[in-house]
Amino acid sequence: MLGDTLTPDCLQSCLAAISDWSNHWQLKLSPTKCSVLHVVSGRATCADSNFLYHIDNVALLVVNFVTDLGVTYDNKLKFRPHIDRIVSKAALRAKLILKCFQSRDPGLLARAFCTFVRPIIEYGCTIWNPLFKRDISKIESVQRQFTKRLKGCYSISYTC
Repeated sequence: MLGDTLTPDCLQSCLAAISDWSNHWQLKLSPTKCSVLHVVSGRATCADSNFLYHIDNVALLVVNFVTDLGVTYDNKLKFRPHIDRIVSKAALRAKLILKCFQSRDPGLLARAFCTFVRPIIEYGCTIWNPLFKRDISKIESVQRQFTKRLKGCYSISYTC
């Protein structure tokens, strides 16, 4: 089967075999939590995207991106949806820190940033490590904006 191409019918028969096996061993599958992601390269489109896959006679939803273990990627295996989501969440958390806390020592707020914001940005970064300059710049903008609003740090240049 290594040399053969997988057809939609072959994949559907594999899904049926998995479903039969799980029913035999009384392991209930949840087809509503399953989805189909057609991985394509570049500008190509998937020829089999019109085929509906089923588990226990429930049609599986076709999606353009999926989140697995907190990391989101699209059908081109790019992590832009993930980067957009974490930058938005981290920026909101950084603004909340600046709004709720005041200190004469910018180091205290910087520690709050490291404690509450950086884990959002850094979670799973070995998987989704950004390659494009615009993604890197977008991620670094959270720290850049936070640093500029700290007392005494607004004049420090932040070079990329």
